[in-house]
Amino acid sequence: MAFEDVMGAVMRWTTATEALAAVGAHLSLLESGDGSPEVIAALQAVSEAAGLGDLAELGPQQRSTIAAIVRLYLRQSIDLLDNAAAPPGWAYTDPTILDGMYKVTLASAPMDPLLDAKGLETADQLNVEAGFLRADQKLASYEAIFTNEYVK
Repeated sequence: MAFEDVMGAVMRWTTATEALAAVGAHLSLLESGDGSPEVIAALQAVSEAAGLGDLAELGPQQRSTIAAIVRLYLRQSIDLLDNAAAPPGWAYTDPTILDGMYKVTLASAPMDPLLDAKGLETADQLNVEAGFLRADQKLASYEAIFTNEYVK
């Protein structure tokens, strides 16, 4: 592959990376109320150019979640670059990465992680219907085998 082709791709990705950072910065300034009006206007222009519109219209929790996700992926990318020879597996201790992953999880599963006997029974019925469990293996009652003690 030609050097010029690689450089062209890298520069396109650089623009996307900078736009992502600008969106994260804009969301952070909206949350903190800090920043000069000129910088905020420039960051807003990036968001609008990306088709995102006015990020101030998002709720505080939504802004915080998206900002954390931006920080997560930028920090994770820097970690990959700085530690490319690290062995495979999850070894992150950076609080920004951990907070971002937590917010990604919350955003993708917004329901409370509580379970009840009816939920367990329904899951087993789905397993029977899918052929993963025989009907005679289902429990007569699910009341005694679950607890929500750890999610309170």
